[in-house]
Amino acid sequence: DQEEVELDTVELEELEPPPDSAYAAPIKVAFSYRNPDAPADPVKMYLLDSSTKPIALSQTSLVPLTSGIDCDQGLCMLTSDLRYFVYHLIGTELRIAPITNEQVALPELQLLDATVDSAQVAGQRLAYVSNNSIYYLDLSSGLGAPVELGQVLVTLDDGIDYVGGGIALAERGDSLLIYRYDRGSLAVFQKPLNGDDERFLFRLGIPRGSGSQFTGKNPIVVSQDGNTAVALIEGVTLYDICTTAQACGAVTEGSCLFYTDDQGVQSSNGLCASSERALYAFGLDTEDLGRRCNDDSECDPRHSCAIDPSTLIGTPKKWCLPRRHVVAPRSTQACNIVDRDGFADVLPKLRINQDDRVFFLGFNACYEPNVGRHALVSINLSLDPESLEHVEGPYDHDWGQRFCYDEQEDRWDYPACAIELQDFELAPNGGLVLRASGLNDRLGRELWFIDKDGGKYPATNDIFFEVASLHATSAP
Repeated sequence: DQEEVELDTVELEELEPPPDSAYAAPIKVAFSYRNPDAPADPVKMYLLDSSTKPIALSQTSLVPLTSGIDCDQGLCMLTSDLRYFVYHLIGTELRIAPITNEQVALPELQLLDATVDSAQVAGQRLAYVSNNSIYYLDLSSGLGAPVELGQVLVTLDDGIDYVGGGIALAERGDSLLIYRYDRGSLAVFQKPLNGDDERFLFRLGIPRGSGSQFTGKNPIVVSQDGNTAVALIEGVTLYDICTTAQACGAVTEGSCLFYTDDQGVQSSNGLCASSERALYAFGLDTEDLGRRCNDDSECDPRHSCAIDPSTLIGTPKKWCLPRRHVVAPRSTQACNIVDRDGFADVLPKLRINQDDRVFFLGFNACYEPNVGRHALVSINLSLDPESLEHVEGPYDHDWGQRFCYDEQEDRWDYPACAIELQDFELAPNGGLVLRASGLNDRLGRELWFIDKDGGKYPATNDIFFEVASLHATSAP
């Protein structure tokens, strides 16, 4: 057992990044915070401004952005420019207010809708679902009236009985996605924000299966030109043709799934399948998705040619589908499946930078009892495995190492810090903001700045592992 050592609190001036750091440019970070000394108090939101010296916040120096609003009882959201605050009491009210002098109070919140099932803010946009209807609001030019864009669940002529759905909104692009799922598949539709008719994009899984593993909550990001989307989708991934589960031994927890048509006829061939979390990349500006193909060359370069499960009765045919990159299994036995450098789970969140690299946070707490081998990862728009880069983490540790504290020098050594990642945001100046814990369990700083060169700087001083969530970053 390692002996616990009382360590002095670092002087605040030691926390500031050097003048040539990416964070010499100002940045604002919004986060919610639970006071460990008063756990029954409302979870408030705070704004950290790096242009205010020193950068580090202490518990006593916190000035709340919200007043009378509990970010634990409802979902607190902010536009990326930190101009609007959105508050959703799950299943009921959706309220909004402009942020004035970096503050917003409960009486200032204007009721948008009293029966909202889900809501999401992306950039300066707001979309929500109320009584199955989809609404959209562009906040870049001020607070106007929401525009109705149609419905989530509708009766279509595809013969499929959809049982659930949802929407996905990105900070750019001229459309949103509508998800509709049945017992075995997920259909994805593109809905223009100008109100034009929706169009079918693609389907994952096998319709009329059993026990759908898909949901309507699949985050997306859109490329800088607005033409390519990447979605993080949890559900069934399909592989090669099979007749029995024994033929699917090369697939993680593989099974052989068969297609049943609307007359109850089942195919003699099936497709190997696994329950997984995967990234899917697809064009928003092409017409080839769902089109027949013989090989990848007949699809858009962003797409691939795969078997259409609805053709398994008779001679199987192929169609163009999004390219995919599997991130993690969806299994209670995930730790028995992944290796030390794999991921057992993934944060349901995506971000994309100015270079069109897609960022996600993978989790792996399978190997060390106290150390999660989590990693922030980026990949290009093509989802090329060769482009995969571990931006931060994972770390492999010997408990005899010094971690963040240099005992010989008797001082904190932040560049040497190892931190367990829990959440992230991209910073407008090329760096990152992370919600993370020091792995020696002595460093109670939850928000970290990572500059574009990889330097680490804790942004909070004595908040001790109680930053509840990270919301947005913006240049002042």
